[in-house]
Amino acid sequence: NLGCVVVAVVFITVIAFELFLEGIERILNPSPGRYPDIAIFVLMLTIIPPLLLTFLYRGEKSVTEKSAFAELLNDISSSIGAIVGIYLTSAGISIADGVASIFIAILISLNGYRLFKTNASYLIGRSPDESFYTKVKEIVESFPEVEDVHDIIAIYMGENKIHLDMHITVDGNMSVRDADRLTARIAKKIVEELPEVAYILIHVCAEKG
Repeated sequence: NLGCVVVAVVFITVIAFELFLEGIERILNPSPGRYPDIAIFVLMLTIIPPLLLTFLYRGEKSVTEKSAFAELLNDISSSIGAIVGIYLTSAGISIADGVASIFIAILISLNGYRLFKTNASYLIGRSPDESFYTKVKEIVESFPEVEDVHDIIAIYMGENKIHLDMHITVDGNMSVRDADRLTARIAKKIVEELPEVAYILIHVCAEKG
């Protein structure tokens, strides 16, 4: 839900901010690193798994896969930045470690922004475009038993999942059994022609007469 994304973005933002401050501190008060060879070797090992996983996320990707792919690229870039910083620090450029920390903090911030931008529109209830509503109306009105369709509400529940809610008006003398069968037929046809619709709720209203 939206709360989870907000918490995740806040958490990422706090980490990035703390890392940014740590980078500033290392630039202002540089200190020689200890065991740079070991640190670089360990970081190089940590790059291997994300590099292998990037091959699994090539081609068309869902929102979840895109987020995972972005996180993999972020991990790889962060590790490379850390390796460069450690190497330059051990070579005598004392501020390199701090600059690398700031670079990594910026990458993490961008990743958090991308995460929110990618998912927020679905989680806050983004609606399909007008052509979707027109298509739904055409499908429902193709049933002769339907006198009118109104209050159509469609909301994205994910990248390719739509929750559809509507009211239809039928003959006031229609039995409950027939109304139930009608809504089942309508729902079936909508799903056949609009497969992105994952949930349908049809309210039946009796025609006033």
